[in-house]
Amino acid sequence: MYVVFTSGSTGTPKGAMITHQNLASAMHYEKDHYRLDETSRIYNFSSYGFIVSVVNMFNAICSGACICIPREEDRRNKLADSINSLRANIIHLTPSAANVLDPNEVPGINTVVFSGEGLHADAIKKWWGKVRVLNAECAPRAIINDSATTPAEVTRIGRGHGQKTWIVDPRDHNKLVPFGCVGELLLEGPQVGRGYLGDPERTAVSFIHDPVWLIKGPPGGVGRSGRLYKTGDLVQADQNGMLTLIGRKDAQVKIRGQRVELGEVEHHILESIDEAVQVVAEVIVPSGDGASPMLAAFLVLDNAAVHNTVRAAKIHHITADSQKRLRDSLPVYMIPTVLFSVAVMSKTVTNKINRRRLREMGSVYSVQELAEMRTQAGGPKREPKKPIEKHLHVLWSRILNLKPSSIGLGDSFIQLGGDSISAMKVASERRKIGIDLSVAIILSYSTLEEVAAQSLYIEQDMLEPVEPFSLLPNGESVSGLVKQTAKLCDTEESAILDIYPCTPLQEGLFSLALASSLGDYVAQYTLEISNEVEVERLCDAWATVVD
Repeated sequence: MYVVFTSGSTGTPKGAMITHQNLASAMHYEKDHYRLDETSRIYNFSSYGFIVSVVNMFNAICSGACICIPREEDRRNKLADSINSLRANIIHLTPSAANVLDPNEVPGINTVVFSGEGLHADAIKKWWGKVRVLNAECAPRAIINDSATTPAEVTRIGRGHGQKTWIVDPRDHNKLVPFGCVGELLLEGPQVGRGYLGDPERTAVSFIHDPVWLIKGPPGGVGRSGRLYKTGDLVQADQNGMLTLIGRKDAQVKIRGQRVELGEVEHHILESIDEAVQVVAEVIVPSGDGASPMLAAFLVLDNAAVHNTVRAAKIHHITADSQKRLRDSLPVYMIPTVLFSVAVMSKTVTNKINRRRLREMGSVYSVQELAEMRTQAGGPKREPKKPIEKHLHVLWSRILNLKPSSIGLGDSFIQLGGDSISAMKVASERRKIGIDLSVAIILSYSTLEEVAAQSLYIEQDMLEPVEPFSLLPNGESVSGLVKQTAKLCDTEESAILDIYPCTPLQEGLFSLALASSLGDYVAQYTLEISNEVEVERLCDAWATVVD
């Protein structure tokens, strides 16, 4: 049916193959749990690269619901306005994204489905009692909590729907664990996918057949064969079968709802930072109340002048070239917020990297202390001078919860601990004073100075709003054109919001099309292909598509 790609440990994507049976079974159960029908309007908040977006579309098709697809700039910069204008009544959000919204600003929403990152009761409180709240946090879509009666109960991921759930020893899938014990979640049923595209070895590891306990069967019962999927999620079940998500078995983590392969982060840091000889990426939680998890990287450098010991971590300041290489090779959410240098990596008694110790080393600092350490590593701060720089400086300080003295013109929003969620807050605050500053600009430009310059450019070049139908030639009957357009488009006149004149290029294309007996326009392009392309296979594929 389709293939969902996620990144691998060296940057090579892995594709999970989803069959028609998998999808049909999932849609059958989700339709009822989400209470979808022809009156439902699903706001598609997720990027097209993520599974939630795909599932939203199929849910709409299978239930007769409407899928509301926002403009990208509205989704990122004017979320509440976009939801209201599209009259959406159900939305999937990460807890972080939901925190940006005020339930009172989106009165049309009646269902919020949380997924993408760990869910805590505090994230639910402002929504509880105003909308129906569901938890679909677990990676397999077969597990949904739609029966919670308190905010605390919503934090559980629920039960499996349409397939069986098993909990096994994370180190040995042939051993079941008792109720109340933490183990790896296994799924069995029609929603278990086919495997990974072109990767039989990884498929054999994650999709298993006939574990010992399944063949043996329950006491006094009959055993059977079966195919199961090892999710990698660590869960805990109570006596009623309700599951609570504990974490991930492997090194795959989530930051602000985005699944991150730590191995891929490590791979690209080694390629981007010349002085790094060993890298370990980890998620740390800075000390202090309300601190959010952040991605950190611990580096062993080839510089003999590094004097800190394994008992302490020191901020490492990288060059502008290294920063650019990282931005070019990794998405924003996979770039570490902080880089520590250590003399040697902490090891366990079995000579493996002691990740727990590294997390402890990074988490002893508060967000403010990390910012001050970056200041010491990067040198004196340049203070803002222009009004727009000062305004951004105050905004960053307040939203990132940092002292103003910790932020200078040369500081990066991401390196200060910012992410897409906090960038949305900055964009929203700027919009309140009439300046349109997009999330993309905040995240794309390296420093506060560059963001301010781009913001100033937008402010100066902001166009006056164009009145509807004002671009039409003088003397044209607007009402007549509206009637004619509505008839041609088979729609109501009230649906015609504006009519634009053709550009010279469009006029030329229309003229050529009308002059042709076939009524079409044919363009010819010459494209260069690389030497690696197999021309015969390309020609065969081209002929197949045309035929």
